[in-house]
Parts: sequence; C-alpha cells; structure tokens
Amino acid sequence: MPRPNRGSIDVRAQVDGAQTLYLRLTVDGRRHRVRLGSDREGWTPGRAMVALEEQLAEIRAGTWQRAELAAGPTAGEENDLTFCAYASSWLEDNMLEWRPSTISDVKWRLESHLLPHVGEVRLSTFDITRVTAVKTTLLKESRRISERLEAGVVERDAHNMPLRPLSNDRSTRSSRC
Repeated sequence: MPRPNRGSIDVRAQVDGAQTLYLRLTVDGRRHRVRLGSDREGWTPGRAMVALEEQLAEIRAGTWQRAELAAGPTAGEENDLTFCAYASSWLEDNMLEWRPSTISDVKWRLESHLLPHVGEVRLSTFDITRVTAVKTTLLKESRRISERLEAGVVERDAHNMPLRPLSNDRSTRSSRC
C-alpha cells in the first residue's frame, strides 16, 4: 500500500544564518521536497502553512503537478543567488553524506577563506577574472602571513587561533578542525 498523501513544513538553518523553508509532500506514494524560500526572502512559517494548505488542496483535487510546485528560483533566477546562499544550500545538500569532522572542516574553509571575499557576490557575476582575483588575493594573504611568521610575528584570528599560510603540506596546516 502506498504512503498516504500528506505534507509538512521543514525549516533549515543555513550557514549564513538565514532560515530556509521547504515543503515535504507525499503524493501518490512518492516523496517531494520543495524549496519555498528563506526568511530573508519574506518566507515565514505562517506563509509556508498557507502554501502547504494550497498544495494539499491541489493534491486532494487531483490537480497537483510537480512543475507547478517549483516555488524556488527559476533557472535564470538561480544564478542570481549570492555565493553565501549557494554555499549554504550546497553544504546542506551534501552534509548528510559526510562525517562530522568533514562538515566542520568544510564550514571552516568556507568561513575562513571564501565567504569573506565572495560571500555577497552574485553567482551570475562569477567569471574567470573574478576567480583569478580571489585566488590572487588568497595567495597574497598567505604570503604575507608566511613572511610575518618568518619574522617571528604570529597573527591570530577572531577565535585567537594562529593564522597559517595556505599550504598543501599537512605539517603547515592549521589544526583547528
């Protein structure tokens, strides 16, 4: 016997502090997860409840279609997300497959290296020039930290952890994770 038709609201906290609301629906025995939007986009639990009731009414009437439910960004709008919003969604989508230590490491790398430089940049503006500029900035920062360490000056981050230059050598990486 297939699962009964039903639905619920799911609220997920993102890395950037936003809360994203989703509908979880079971239609004809199949589960569907539909992104409504974040609190920064005006979505509230009350508004999500109205959307859920509308979708359940369509399911009961037999008129519900998956394509009509796509309340999230369309293909063109999806590229207008900020890097931070995209990274939050990407992390949420992938973290179920990772160990807690990997999740912690990826969050630290995003927060320490990428988000300060490109967190509020729109995905639609990314091109090879911007990526190269971010890479150059990170390498210059790494060189500066390295030179200061060689001079005996240890810089510290907001958590009072010593800053370390970027490196492929495990012995020079920070052991924060």
